[in-house]
Amino acid sequence: MILVLIPLSFFLAKGAIGVLAKRQESAHNLSELEDKSRSLKARGQELNERIIRLKSEDGLIEEIKTKFNVAREGEQLAIILKAEEASTTEPSTLERIKNWFKWESLWPW
Repeated sequence: MILVLIPLSFFLAKGAIGVLAKRQESAHNLSELEDKSRSLKARGQELNERIIRLKSEDGLIEEIKTKFNVAREGEQLAIILKAEEASTTEPSTLERIKNWFKWESLWPW
């Protein structure tokens, strides 16, 4: 009788441990899905607010101005560049020659 109960209790314990592991995994998955659901609801709310804003004339004009850098008739548009972007001139021939000699000095041979 004991020889039958020991293997039976082993299989029952193994099954119970498997069920507990699946329960933990399911709880973890549920938590992840709830977080994802909350973030998607927030994103949906943001998109709905943006749609409502774009349905108004002021919102549509603002979006067009932002995306395409345009202005209405009578308005002025100023584009401000960063310092490194503002300098688009290429170095002169003299500066190129000077730079070449700087690189040449790195190799003494």
